[in-house]
Amino acid sequence: MIAVKADKVNKRFYQHNKWHTVIADCSFEVEQGEFIVITGNIGSGKSTLLQLLGGLDRPDSGKIYLGDKELSLLNGSDLASIYRKDIGYVYQNYNLLSGLTVYENIIMSTILNHCRYDKDYLLELVSRLEISDVLYHNSRNLRNEQKQCVAICRALINRPQIILADEPTGNLGEHLKREALDLLLEYIHQYQRTLIMVTNDPEILIFADNIFELNNGQITVTKEKCKKRHILLC
Repeated sequence: MIAVKADKVNKRFYQHNKWHTVIADCSFEVEQGEFIVITGNIGSGKSTLLQLLGGLDRPDSGKIYLGDKELSLLNGSDLASIYRKDIGYVYQNYNLLSGLTVYENIIMSTILNHCRYDKDYLLELVSRLEISDVLYHNSRNLRNEQKQCVAICRALINRPQIILADEPTGNLGEHLKREALDLLLEYIHQYQRTLIMVTNDPEILIFADNIFELNNGQITVTKEKCKKRHILLC
């Protein structure tokens, strides 16, 4: 079953008096349950591609599908509903609401969806990512490492179909990086969910089902024949 599909997607930006192509005629499919890594140089368009897949931005041309839904055909309300219910997004800059506590940030998607959350699961997440002691602290007072952990918990709490993660371990120390990767891999294996992650970390690449290398707007797909399918051990 196809979870995510890009069909001849193009995206460009106008900067310094000229157009810059970031994504050029990009096509690929991601199966349900796959772990995909998007790699590339700084400024290659990795984050832009992830935002397009999540419906946070629209392509200039081409089509993006989440399951059987073409994103460009959805109105704002339907797109927002899919984003809240079916996608867990880990932002590179965390995107936390600074006026809210850690707890409130994590459960925000469940509030917007008018649904309950699994309290035991929340406690497990914050315990494993070592933010239990700041659960009721204002998020503006956290260290960057803690903010990163909150963003990961927020993406997982709703048990979404697809997780889109932009450098989710970039600000984590070695121990928490391994714990965060454990959580994400355990989640997609247990529930047959899909994970698409932007990272250049070689320690993470070996766990991917496929690696999408983005260069000059084009995707090169590399199959990992000797990937490790077990969970990282601390």
